[in-house]
Amino acid sequence: MRNMPVSGVHPAFTAAIIHLLHIKSTGNYGRSEAMRCLYICVKSLYEMNVNWNWANRSIRAILSLAREWDIDIWAHGLAQEINEESRRQFERYEMDDLVVFHDQGSEGSFEHVYSLDDIFESWTYDQCFGESSLDFFV
Repeated sequence: MRNMPVSGVHPAFTAAIIHLLHIKSTGNYGRSEAMRCLYICVKSLYEMNVNWNWANRSIRAILSLAREWDIDIWAHGLAQEINEESRRQFERYEMDDLVVFHDQGSEGSFEHVYSLDDIFESWTYDQCFGESSLDFFV
């Protein structure tokens, strides 16, 4: 997978989403096969993440959806199949995603750490249910 072009990330991501939807939307029928295919897609994305950061974005989206839909993708030993280099690459990607705000109001510097997912979620919530932070029509 290391020599896979970046265009290989999108089909693996799309297939993973389809398998997640299959697991979420159906009962036990075909669930184990969909889980096996999801396992292959996620493992492939981890193998591609060393060369392509787009794979890390895909992994993050898959993990987020799986968490939201209560699907445990790690239950069948997937973590043991991911090599250390790919695991560290994803961890570095996640750490680079954190935004730190310094509160300078007190003696000790207080840091607020937000992930870009948190910021996006907050913004989209405001777009749907509250005041727009980017109100172009005022």
